[in-house]
Amino acid sequence: MYQLLRFRDDYRIFANDLSIISRIGKHLSEVLIELNLKLNSSKTFVSNDLISSAFKSDKLDWNAYKQTIDKEIIDKKNSMHQKQLLLIYSFAEKYPNSGSIMEALNKHYEKILKFDKQPQDIEQCISIVVEIAIKNPKVYAICSAIIGKYLGLIKSTKKAEQIANKVYKRISEQPNANYVEIWLYRAIFKVLPNKIDNFKSSLELYGETKNIWDSSWVNSGSNLYNVLQNSKIIDDEIKDAVEKYIDPKEINLFVY
Repeated sequence: MYQLLRFRDDYRIFANDLSIISRIGKHLSEVLIELNLKLNSSKTFVSNDLISSAFKSDKLDWNAYKQTIDKEIIDKKNSMHQKQLLLIYSFAEKYPNSGSIMEALNKHYEKILKFDKQPQDIEQCISIVVEIAIKNPKVYAICSAIIGKYLGLIKSTKKAEQIANKVYKRISEQPNANYVEIWLYRAIFKVLPNKIDNFKSSLELYGETKNIWDSSWVNSGSNLYNVLQNSKIIDDEIKDAVEKYIDPKEINLFVY
């Protein structure tokens, strides 16, 4: 006798006899092979520890990290910005692209949104966030928001623009960088309005220019062709009305 529980794409099979679990695993493998599929060996395991096996390893470890990340960030002389970001970076190295990283970065962002003073270690903080983003596509949006806020805290606009250039260069070196470039553009276009011309790919994808897609195959006399040629993706009125810094709710619309 056994019991099967499912949550989204996660399954747990419970039984009092290990041989039953073994037979079920064997049967599942045989069925999946017929469908040209197979069990993911890295995510399939047998355990007799009901507590530890009920949680993903990143969730268990997260509790230890959480104690420090939950601490308030105090004034700029005794800043914990870099310490907290290094802790998140360390966790991300161990559990890349996990939901716990998203949770940690969201909390960090909510804290720094309240700040109006520049931390002394702001360049180091931005560098850490960029590296987290590069290695964890799931957090592109929240990392871009954090970068935008930090850039907005820098007193010197010239200095902020120089750092923005370095960020863009580092990001653009990565494969398939367009998606994160769009978020970076969203994060800084009101913080550093004179610097958005550097984000060429983002500008194109954001609808600042026309003819984003190759529409040469469409009949030039058709309504579809005219729409593709003359329409912009972004509504300028809505774009002009957005806040300087990204609202956390805007980021959560795209969480997967």
